[in-house]
Amino acid sequence: MRLLFVCFALVGLDSTGSSEELSVLRFRVPSHFGEIIGSGTQAVGTDGNEATNRLRAEGIAIPEEGSVIYQDGILSVRCEPAQVALVEPLLDLWFPPEVDGIIVTAEFIEVPHLDYSDWLFENRFESDATRLRIILADWIREGRAELLETVSVSSKSGQRSKAQSGEEIIYPTEMDPPEIPNEVTLSGKDADPGVTYLSPTAFETRDIGHTLEVDPVIGYDDTTIDLNLSPELVNVSRFIRYPRPEEDDPSNVDFPVFRMAKVTTQVTTLPGRYQLIGSGRPADLSRNPDEDTLVLFFARADLKKQRRWQRLARQ
Repeated sequence: MRLLFVCFALVGLDSTGSSEELSVLRFRVPSHFGEIIGSGTQAVGTDGNEATNRLRAEGIAIPEEGSVIYQDGILSVRCEPAQVALVEPLLDLWFPPEVDGIIVTAEFIEVPHLDYSDWLFENRFESDATRLRIILADWIREGRAELLETVSVSSKSGQRSKAQSGEEIIYPTEMDPPEIPNEVTLSGKDADPGVTYLSPTAFETRDIGHTLEVDPVIGYDDTTIDLNLSPELVNVSRFIRYPRPEEDDPSNVDFPVFRMAKVTTQVTTLPGRYQLIGSGRPADLSRNPDEDTLVLFFARADLKKQRRWQRLARQ
C-alpha cells in the first residue's frame, strides 16, 4: 500500500498560549504502520499516542498531544515548518522504496586515439570507470572529444529490452543480368533495341543509426546488476558501383557499404557506476577523415525505485 502526505498551514497555540504557524501533513501509509511504531495493530486510535512517541523518539519535535493522528491508513502530523523536511526521510526509512525497474544508459564518445592511448599508459583499468567518464566530460567541454550519442532504455529484471533510432536503408542483394533480345528490328531511326539492364530481384533492409539491446538482471543481493548488452552504431560509409564503376551507365547499380561499431558483452556493476565496455572505430569515417579517433562505449545502470507512501495534494 502506498503512503499519502498533505501539508497545509495552520495557526495553533503552544503551551505558553502564544500563536505560531504549524504545518499539517497527511500521509497514507501501509497497513503495517502499527507494527512500525510498536502498537502491534493495524490502526492506532485517533489520539495517536504511539505514533507521537515514535516520532519524538526519531527527533521530530511534536508540539503537543493530539498533533499526530493515525486512522484508517492516514497519518496526520502537525509540526513546525522546520520539522517538515524530517518527516519524509523517516517514512523512507520505515518503508524502503521498492525497486520496480532498471534504466540502462549507453554512451558513445569519440576521442582522439593518441590522447586515449596516453591515458591508458598513465592509468590502469578499474571495474568502476566513473573517473574516466569524468575526465572525458572535461575533454568534451574542451572540444577534444565528442559525445556522439546517448541512448537509454527502461526494463524489468530479466526482461530483454531494445531502444533504436535511425533510418532504414533498402538495397538490392540479387540481380538479373542484362539481356539483349534475339531479334532487333530497326526502322532507320535511333531506337531502343529492347536491351534490359540489371534488374534487382531481391532486397534487404538495414537499420542505420544507434541500437541498444539489453537484458538486465538484479543480483541475488538486490544490489549488483548483471548486464547482458549490445550497443551498436551503424552508418553508410560509401557506395560501390557495379558493374562498370568508371562509366556513367544506366545499367550501373550502387550498393551501400555499411560501417559498424558494436560491442556485445556481459558485465556486473553497481547502480549509478559507469562501465567502459569496449571501443571501436567511428561508424561514419567521413566526419573526421584526417583524424585518428576511437569510439568508447560506456554503460550505466540505475535502479528505478517507487515510494511506498504517497503525498496528498495540499488542502
